[in-house]
Amino acid sequence: FRCAEISMSAVLLRFEHNRFYLLEKLTSDILALAADHPWVSWAEVEVDKPHALRFSDSVSLSISCSKEPQF
Repeated sequence: FRCAEISMSAVLLRFEHNRFYLLEKLTSDILALAADHPWVSWAEVEVDKPHALRFSDSVSLSISCSKEPQF
């Protein structure tokens, strides 16, 4: 949450009581929340899940979107 001023508390309020089975779904929903604001023209979200796999420190997913026209 670098530029968009979307607070972690806003994300927690919206998602902490939901059950997400896929990291992709959670990341996509957070990106949709950030991109929903009319003043956001580009957004990127990265979600990191520590100890998600047996022999790894963490698994993360990063996705972005742009509302600007692509020429």
